[in-house]
Amino acid sequence: MKLRDSLAENKSIRLQAEAETWQDAVKIGVDLLVAADVVEPRYYQAILDAG
Repeated sequence: MKLRDSLAENKSIRLQAEAETWQDAVKIGVDLLVAADVVEPRYYQAILDAG
């Protein structure tokens, strides 16, 4: 199985997602990580603060 397929299968990535801003794109990715219990919701704000 290819890495992309593996990540899509375990919902670590969302293929064909659309975002209007980089902040929206980060939010989509962080929401997936939060759902997988990989990070806490505050991670999103930490990324924005660092950007």
